[in-house]
Amino acid sequence: MRPIIRVIWGLGLVVAAWSQAVGPAFEVATIKPSAAPIEGRLTGQMMRSPGRVSYDYVSLENLMAQAYRIKNFQISGPDWLHSERFDIVAQMPVDTSDDQLVPMLQKFLAERFQLVFHRESRTLGAYALVGKRGTEAEGCR
Repeated sequence: MRPIIRVIWGLGLVVAAWSQAVGPAFEVATIKPSAAPIEGRLTGQMMRSPGRVSYDYVSLENLMAQAYRIKNFQISGPDWLHSERFDIVAQMPVDTSDDQLVPMLQKFLAERFQLVFHRESRTLGAYALVGKRGTEAEGCR
């Protein structure tokens, strides 16, 4: 009886691990380095239509910020995270919501860029503008 319980328990672990590994993913995705920037073009753009998403002239830093819903200043890494630009076109189910797109983009970054990251908390310095009662700074509250 005991070996049967072990087999069933082991199968449960395999199924759980497989379902996490599969997760939501783009059906098809292509990635290419972007062409040289057009004069005056500083940022990339994302275009979405039913069943398709495309990113033109985007940095890996911008993709990471979107995939993990964080701000660019919260990302640290080599300079090329901001300087290298890519064009990406991906197909997905027509009814994909914004909440479903996030894990798809995370999986894409992990597979195609071998993205590995960790989260950490940091204390950052800040300045506060304060004034005495009756001065011009009071109106800035």
